[in-house]
This record gives sequence, structure tokens and C-alpha cells, in this order.
Amino acid sequence: MAGIRLLAPDPLDQRTGGYRYDRYMVEALRATGHSARIEGLQGHFPDVDAAAVDALHTALAAEIEGPVVVDGLAAAALAYIDLAHVPGPPPLLLVHHPFVDDPDLEPALRDWLARAERTAFARCSGLIATSHYTARRLIELGADERRIRVVEPGTEAAAAARGSDGPGVRLFALGAVVPRKGHDVLIEALGRLGSREWQCRIAGNRNRMPEWARGLDARASELGIARHIEWLGEVDEAGLEAAWRDVDALVLASHYEGYGMVVAEALVRGLPVVTTTGGALAETLPEGCGWSVPPGDADALARALAELIDRPGRRAGRARAARQAGARLADWNTQAKRFGTMVAELASK
Repeated sequence: MAGIRLLAPDPLDQRTGGYRYDRYMVEALRATGHSARIEGLQGHFPDVDAAAVDALHTALAAEIEGPVVVDGLAAAALAYIDLAHVPGPPPLLLVHHPFVDDPDLEPALRDWLARAERTAFARCSGLIATSHYTARRLIELGADERRIRVVEPGTEAAAAARGSDGPGVRLFALGAVVPRKGHDVLIEALGRLGSREWQCRIAGNRNRMPEWARGLDARASELGIARHIEWLGEVDEAGLEAAWRDVDALVLASHYEGYGMVVAEALVRGLPVVTTTGGALAETLPEGCGWSVPPGDADALARALAELIDRPGRRAGRARAARQAGARLADWNTQAKRFGTMVAELASK
């Protein structure tokens, strides 16, 4: 099969789960003998402007042999392109999660994007979903089940987390500081832990919604827990790896995730996970590897965190289960081979 081209909105170095999936997958495809590259698209996404549509049209019109995969963030642009006048077969669409499920979008924009996305579903050669949960959602939204394939993220081998050296429990949260990630629920839950000893390190971009981030700071101060929280901001790969080393557990309070790569990354490090059941998270965390609570429920999250802190034996048992589950997860090279197979299969139909 000729080289795979993955098209995604610029900048390509964004440190979200979706962009990390794109970059890691392309790197792994190359490592496993495939010709693959990722190309950036100029313009405004996901609520596309004329520049975005032109950029995608130009990329699709390039007479370069091989299948083209368009990241779902550009799905709305695909809806505005007449593929009958574009050489070669229609592109594939890579969907991390459908727009209709994104609670951070304004309702009117979410509805518009969802309509454009459904048009893109019908026009593309096939869809690759990053979780079985997302695949089921695509079917519910009208996509043809026969043209959907699932390729979950891979994992990288990682040293077991050392755990914190001081008293109490050190928690780690990772994700952009936006409402969907539930940092407000996390802070409310942490504020209900009473005199328990804990620290929480939070990594993620605070600049997307700065007023939201400032509101979280203010609420942590009101609750008297600000000194226990360390905001790392957005960190590079080396900084992220360092942040993982001396923590005792991952906590993810998201209202919704299309997969939850961070959960898999915690498992391979042998860390128990406290998470919600939002979206695909109910399926991403294996049984016995942590605690799952309903999204948006600060009381339930606080009870889970209290048990994690108060019962070190149970925490250790779930850490062992996490390490065992992490060892069974497919690595990026394995998933890249699957990705290449699925792309070839869909592109040939």
C-alpha cells in the first residue's frame, strides 16, 4: 500500500489526546515499515472558515498516491467539499469523539458541527474510531456500521511509578483545563477530604479558557486547599514523564472522554485510577484497577478518593492489578499495524 497521509489542523504539536494519537500513530507506522506522514491544515477548526475548507480541498486535490485519513477535527470542512471533483477515492475520517458529545461546545455550534459531521460520515470512504464506545456512537448517529473500524491508542513501555516519598497520597490529574475535564468537580471533591494528607499535581493547558482556570484557583482558595494543589500548566513529553514518576494514583474527573488515553498510561505505570464513567471511561478502566464514579458527582468522587487515601492496602492491590492490566495492553507498533490494515481495507472498498 502506498503511503498514508494523515491530515489534521495546525498546529500539529498540540498536547491533547487526539493529537498525541495522531503523532504516535504516524511514528509507529513508520517504525513498522509503513510510509506515513502527518500534514497540517491552515485555517480555523473545528468551526471551519473559508481558509480551512480551501486548505483541506488543496490537500485532497494533490495527486499523491495513497490513502488519505482526515482527523475528525476537520470533519466540518469535508462537508463543504465536492469530492466528485477531487482525484482518487474519498478520504477516511478518524473520529476521536463526535462533536455532538462535546459538552464544551456552545449548543448552537455543537448542533451545526454535528450536522456537518454527519454529512462527512456519508461522504468519506470509511471511519476509524479510537474506541468501541465511539464506534457505537457513530452508528447511533447514522454512520454505516460496515464502514467503521476501531483502532484504540497504543501504549509505551514505562517504568513503574515510584510513589511519593512524603506522608499522605500524591494524586496526578492530566488534561486541558476546560469544563469537559471536570476540574471543578475534582476541586469540590478534594475540598471534602477533611484533614487527610494529600497533594494533587495537575498538568494541562490553562490558556484555552483562562477565566475558567482563574475560577478554579479562586474556588480552591475558598475551600482552603490551594496549597495542596500544584498546577503544572502544559508540559512537554519530558516534563510529563517526570510528573508521572512520584505519584500514587491518577484521578480523572472528566464528564466525557472518547477513550481516555491517560488511563491506559496510568495502567502501564502500575497506578490505580480514580475516574468517572463519562463516555468511554466506563470501558477504559478494567475492573479492580481503581474506582469509577458517575461524572459530575463530587460526593462520590470524594468518597473514592477518601478510600484510596485511607486504605493503603486496597490502594496497593489495585496498583498491582493496574500493572497487570497495563501489561496486556497493545503497544503503539501493534496498533499501527492494525491501523495500516484497517486503512487498506476501507480504502479498497
